[in-house]
Amino acid sequence: MDIEVFIGDLSDPDFDYETGSWSGNIPKRISGYFPNPHNIFPKLVDKIDKKEITGRQTDWGSWTAILYPNELTNVIIDLYGEQSFETDTMVSSLLTFVRQLDNTKQYGLVASEMS
Repeated sequence: MDIEVFIGDLSDPDFDYETGSWSGNIPKRISGYFPNPHNIFPKLVDKIDKKEITGRQTDWGSWTAILYPNELTNVIIDLYGEQSFETDTMVSSLLTFVRQLDNTKQYGLVASEMS
């Protein structure tokens, strides 16, 4: 089973956060894939389940958190650790990508199991 974590476009017309069909109900990916997805997948799902961040299960194997870019930055740093963005070029690249997003718009942070 593959695990993917990425930032998705909540305005994707094929995605419905509230009443999706649970059959491919995942927002379109707009970022690169997050590194070490097997390590951060359970942490992200746990944050959603504990309501530490706003999100829900949107597909049989997918959870989507709804976050503004500043919240995305905080969650990424929390998932990977404070020093990771200084030592891991993939995490650093993700943070650079997030800084370029529209601060007035929310995005989906998606954790998905792909069979």
